[in-house]
Amino acid sequence: MRVGVLSAWAATKRRRLGARRTSHAASGVSGALAALLLALLATLLATLGGAPALAAPAAAPPANRPTEAVAYARIAVVRVLSYYYGRTANSGPIPVLTPCIGDGALIGTTGDNLNSYSYALIPTALVNPINPCLGVQTAFEQFNGQAANWGLLRIQVNLNVAYTGVGAAQQASVAYSIDPGQIRTTGAPAGPQLLALPLGLLNGSPNHDLPVLETPQPSDAPADPAANTLIDLTGPTGALLNASALTPDQLASTLYPMALPATQAFPGAVQPAQTTTATASAATPIATATTSAQAQQTAAQLSLGAVEVDGNGRLIGMVGANSQGSHIIYSASDLQRAIGSVTGKQGQLMTGWQQGLDAFYATPPQYSAAQTAFKALSSSYADFGGVQPFASAAAQGTGDIPALTNANGATTNPKAPVGPLGAGLSKQEIFLVVGLALLLAALLGLVFFLRRRSARQRATAQAQMAPSLEEAQLNLLPPDMPLDAVPEDDEPTRPITRIDLNNALTAAGAATGAASIADLATARMPAAPRRVTAQRKVSVLTAQSAGMVDPGIKRIKEPNQDNIFALEGVRAAIGRLQPYGLFIVADGMGGHLNGQLASRLTIETVARTVAHALSSSQSYDSPALAGLLVEGAQLAHQELQRRNKEQNSDMGTTITAALVVDDRAYIVNVGDSRTYLLNPDAGLRQITRDHSVVASLVANGVIRPEDIYIHPRRNQIYRSLGGNDSDLEIDTFEEELQAGDKLLLCSDGLWEMVRDPQMANILRGAVNPRQAVELLTREANTNGGEDNIGVVVARMREGLPADAQPGMHMVAGPQDAPPPDA
Repeated sequence: MRVGVLSAWAATKRRRLGARRTSHAASGVSGALAALLLALLATLLATLGGAPALAAPAAAPPANRPTEAVAYARIAVVRVLSYYYGRTANSGPIPVLTPCIGDGALIGTTGDNLNSYSYALIPTALVNPINPCLGVQTAFEQFNGQAANWGLLRIQVNLNVAYTGVGAAQQASVAYSIDPGQIRTTGAPAGPQLLALPLGLLNGSPNHDLPVLETPQPSDAPADPAANTLIDLTGPTGALLNASALTPDQLASTLYPMALPATQAFPGAVQPAQTTTATASAATPIATATTSAQAQQTAAQLSLGAVEVDGNGRLIGMVGANSQGSHIIYSASDLQRAIGSVTGKQGQLMTGWQQGLDAFYATPPQYSAAQTAFKALSSSYADFGGVQPFASAAAQGTGDIPALTNANGATTNPKAPVGPLGAGLSKQEIFLVVGLALLLAALLGLVFFLRRRSARQRATAQAQMAPSLEEAQLNLLPPDMPLDAVPEDDEPTRPITRIDLNNALTAAGAATGAASIADLATARMPAAPRRVTAQRKVSVLTAQSAGMVDPGIKRIKEPNQDNIFALEGVRAAIGRLQPYGLFIVADGMGGHLNGQLASRLTIETVARTVAHALSSSQSYDSPALAGLLVEGAQLAHQELQRRNKEQNSDMGTTITAALVVDDRAYIVNVGDSRTYLLNPDAGLRQITRDHSVVASLVANGVIRPEDIYIHPRRNQIYRSLGGNDSDLEIDTFEEELQAGDKLLLCSDGLWEMVRDPQMANILRGAVNPRQAVELLTREANTNGGEDNIGVVVARMREGLPADAQPGMHMVAGPQDAPPPDA
C-alpha cells in the first residue's frame, strides 16, 4: 500500500471521527429525550389504563417453553444421512452427492455385553443397502440415467440444534459415523424394520457419553396416553420437510426439532405402549382405526425415524414404512422384537439434564437448583450449546425459553383489556393526564427540531468526508487489523489514462499478429517471485478446507450465480492410504437463473468425473490426474452447449478447479475465476490466468495492471464453458505443495473487491479455513460487494489423521438448481 494513500486514509479517518463525534453528541441529546418521552408515555398509559388493573390483577401468562418431556427427549433425536453410489450398465461406482435423510434416536446398550451410549435406532428403510430413497435415485438419474445397482458409501449421524445450539457455527457441529458393514438385512419386508447401529467417531467428534432415550421404566409415573408426542427434525420455520433427500447446502439448516401430538398423524397411537417381551418376529405396526385424510397427509410428510415419546419423555415408538411405503408407527414392543431390549442406562449427561429440568419445571420452579445443574452440564459438556437458554432463563428467574423454530402464524400471549379513556379517574388524575400530554407534545417538538439539525450536520460531514482520488481505490481493513500491519509501497499513484478500446485492441493485434481479442496473450497479475527458504520434502499432505458463497451487497435480491464445491477424501491406492481433495469455484453467466444452473451443472459434472475415478484403487500419474479435471470440464462444456442449442439459451460459466493428491495440486482454469497459492515463505501468488479483455490489454501493455480493477470492460471474458468453441482450450497448471500452504479459489466477486495484499494478510492471519473464507467474504462486502462472491480455502497439513479410513467427505456443495421452468 502506498505511503501517500496511507496518509490520506489517516486524514480521512480523523475527519470521519470528528463527524461521528458531532453526530453522536446530537444523537445523545435525542436519545436522552427519547428515553424521557418513553418514561412519560409509560406514566401516561399507566394512568389511563393501570387503575382498573390494580383492582383485579390478571394471572401471569404461562411460560413460553416446550413440555418437560419434549425438552428432555429432543436432544437425543438425530439426523441420519445415508450416502450412496450407483452403477450404470457401463460404469463403475458413481457417488451421489445428495444423501437420503431421516431421523433416529440415540439409545444405550442393546442386548448383552455391548458398550453403552453408542447406538442409533433408525428405520431399516433409511439405510436400505439395496435401494436408496427416491430422492437419491432421481438425483442420480438426472445425470447418469438408470442405475443398474446401488451401494452404501457411508452413513453420518448429526446431533440436532436442541443439543448443539442454533448458531451458524453450531449447527451440524457434532457428528458421528455408522459403518455400513454393520447392516445385516436387505430391507425385505420379512426382516427387522428397525435397526440399532453402533456409532463411530469422526474427526472432532466429542468422546463422551451422549444424550440417550430409554424405553418406559417401572419407576416412571403413569403417563397419559393423550400426551404422546412425535418429534421430527425440520427447518427453522417448523414446517414438516416432506422430503426423502436434501441437497448438501440444506443439511445444516434442517436440524430443528419440532413436536406435534401423536394423534395428529396417527389417531390410533393413543393406546399405551406394550412393554412385555415378545418372541422375535417381524415387526408389527400399531393398527390405526379410521384415519382422516389430514392425518394421513401429516403422517406422509413426517421423516422416517421421527420419534414418539410419552409424557415422561420415554421412547415408545418410531415412524417407519410398511411394505407399501406408507408411514406408520412402530411401537416399543416392535422395537423389542426387532433389536431386543434396551438395557443400558443414561449417563452423566442425561442424569444432569433430567435433574436440571425437574427443578426448572417444578411447581413452584426451583431456579437456583436448576441453574446449578445446567451450569455443571455447560462446564462438563462444552459442545452442549442447547443447555444455555435454560441456564440463562434459570439465572433470570423466568420459565420462558426461546422457541427453536419460528412457526408461521404463531400467536403471542393475549394482553389484558384496557378500559375507556378516563374511566374511573379522579379530577386530580385528569389534570395530571392533561399536563403530561402537554409536556409530551412540547418534547416531541423539541426532538423533531434536534433531529432536523442533526440531519443537516450529517449531510455537511458526509460532504467533507468525500474520499480523495488516492483513497478511492484503498482497501478497507478489518476492524481488528492495525494500520502498520499493511505492507507499504513507495510507488506513487498515477491517474488513469482514458483509452480508445477499439483502437487499442487493433494496435495490440497488429503488434502481435493476433486476429482477434481471443488470440491475444493473457497474463497473471504481478506477484512476488516464489522464494521457498524452507527445504522442501516430498510428503503426504491432507487438505483441510472450507467454502462460502454470498450474493454480495449489490445483488442480494438476485439469484446467486456463483457455485462452489469442496471435497476431502482418502483412497486406498498404490499399497497405502492416499489423501486427496477436490475444490471448484464456478461463476455462471447468461441471466441469473441460467447462470446459476450453468455453474451448478459444471460443478456436478466435474465432481462426478473426478470422484468416480478416485473411488477406485487405480494408480494415476500426474498427467492422468490433471486429465481428470480437463475431462470433467470438457464434458460440462459439451453439456452446456447441448442445452443452449435445445433451449435456445446462452448460459455459460467460468471455472477454476484444483485437485490435490499427496503433495501436488493440479489446477484448471477457464474464464476469470482465479486460483491463488499462499506459501509461508514466498507469499501470495496467482496461479491461473484470466481469459478476459482487460487481462489481454495488460499483457500487451495497453493498460497498467492496477487498471484491471476499474476498467469498464473488466467483466468481459472471451473464453468460457458453454461458449461457441467446439474445442475448448483449458489452461492447466501443476504446483508442488508443502505443509502450511493455502490454496484460494475465488470468483471475480472476491478478487475485484479485495486486493492481493489484503488477501495475503487474511490468509496468513486465519489458520482456520472457515475463518478465512468468512473474513474474505466480509472484506469483499465491506469494499462494495458489487458481484456474487464464491470462495474456497484449503490448508495443507502434514500426514494423515490417525483414524483415517477410505471414504470421502463433502465440505461444501453447490446451491439448489433453479426450477425447470425458470
